[in-house]
Amino acid sequence: MHRTHRLTAPLLIATALALAGFPVLAATSTAEAVTAAAATNTVPVACTGTNSVAITSHTAAPSWATPGDSTVEKVTLVNCTDQAVVETVTFSGQWLLNGTPASLPGCGAPGEPTQVVVSFAPNQKVTTSFGLAVPETCEATSYAASATLGSGATNVFQLKIQPPNCLASVNYQPYKIPSQNRFYLSVTVSNVGRTSWSNWTAALTFAGDNSITTGWNATFTQTGNVLTATSMGWNGYVPPGASASFGADGTWTVLGESPPTRVTLSGHLCSLSFS
Repeated sequence: MHRTHRLTAPLLIATALALAGFPVLAATSTAEAVTAAAATNTVPVACTGTNSVAITSHTAAPSWATPGDSTVEKVTLVNCTDQAVVETVTFSGQWLLNGTPASLPGCGAPGEPTQVVVSFAPNQKVTTSFGLAVPETCEATSYAASATLGSGATNVFQLKIQPPNCLASVNYQPYKIPSQNRFYLSVTVSNVGRTSWSNWTAALTFAGDNSITTGWNATFTQTGNVLTATSMGWNGYVPPGASASFGADGTWTVLGESPPTRVTLSGHLCSLSFS
């Protein structure tokens, strides 16, 4: 079932959008007056043909996202007439793998389009912003986000999906001492992205009931099967191409022979390898 929201431009009511496969993080709208078409050079470039409403821009900032990350998409619409106008905008999308539409289970089903009803004052421009998140299991290389007007005009923006900016190399060794199961853990997180890290936090998810007893090169907390390691003052800054390491040892009862199954750094999924 389509979800329809109304934006009354003079009141600037925030809109909640839910694009296919993307949970909404936030939504806001702004509006501004556009000079009436008294002369050719005052008409927005997008106002061509017979459409009363046009899309002037469709962007995302940043224009890329990593799996498990998010970006903010913006669509700007303009009323090309000197009359009040109501327009329906349909937002939809398609996962792409190397430029080809693909059904990728890890990205989630596209779902039904989302419709937004926008009320424009004469010669008014409205910008709608909303957050888009890429599922951390998604293997798509881009997402084609479409905005289609009731008149049939369509604009497609391709959101690039980059690999994770973190590589986690894990050395996990279970062993036994009299009457106790123990493990040794060493982790190196490498910055393979384009920006520096500052005061990072790594979260490791175990399959069993591993519990640490001591650790080094980080401050540790643990909730259930998730171990969190927070950088210390001297190793918190990691520029692109550099890495940071930390380790711990502890005990286990069930499935302790299994290394961590998932590592995130500051909330973003890391590629995982074992040494």
